[in-house]
Amino acid sequence: MILTLIIFIIIASSTSAQVNAVPQPGSILESNKQNHPVKWICYGDTLASEMSEEYGYIVQMDGFWITCEEITQDLWEWYMRSNPSEVVGDSMPVTGISKDEVEEFCHQVNISTGHKWRLPTKKEWLTACRGGAATEHYIYSGSNHHNLVAWTHDNSKGKPHRTSLLIPNETMLYDMDGNVAEMVTEGDSILFMGGSYLDKFPSKKKKNTSFDHSFPTPPPKAQGFRIVQQKALWFDIYGECVPH
Repeated sequence: MILTLIIFIIIASSTSAQVNAVPQPGSILESNKQNHPVKWICYGDTLASEMSEEYGYIVQMDGFWITCEEITQDLWEWYMRSNPSEVVGDSMPVTGISKDEVEEFCHQVNISTGHKWRLPTKKEWLTACRGGAATEHYIYSGSNHHNLVAWTHDNSKGKPHRTSLLIPNETMLYDMDGNVAEMVTEGDSILFMGGSYLDKFPSKKKKNTSFDHSFPTPPPKAQGFRIVQQKALWFDIYGECVPH
């Protein structure tokens, strides 16, 4: 038990460096125009532990893959052969899509990659937004100042923007707050998290406030999404991901 706790502390403390070292899933997301990176987000929970002849003591950590960007129009067009977005551009987030269309998109991605991608749950989205086990407990996703990380009513000029232009959060996820509000699931319900380029964000100055990244449901032109793949990975005592 003590050894497990020590390993957990080592892994949790090195999560920031570890996130970029973790290998990508078998098939990355890509269109005919560009690749779309994904990151593994660690909950920080130890699911199992055992001895390995090659790696010594290893622990299994709970987490999931998530797309670093909101799903872009080039990726949507690659799988869906359509583009319902009001403001058009390959690297712009796709908008104006329904839950059923998102489910069909995930179905096509799953056929192509052989992995089970889906909408994030609210818990997964909030974990990713806050930086997972690498969190610095910022008010917004990556900063205490929303204009550095989010396209909002204050800086968007009333329109969505190309993904990944502003500062990412601790795990290199972009636009978790602002730009387009992101579709998530909570039970059988669909919620929109993170706010959009139409929303005025609270100007709170202190950490650990009650801001929960939720806003009223925006119009379809400000609705988007990203996708996740649930996964648990094994790590050795040095925080390095190992096969199992």
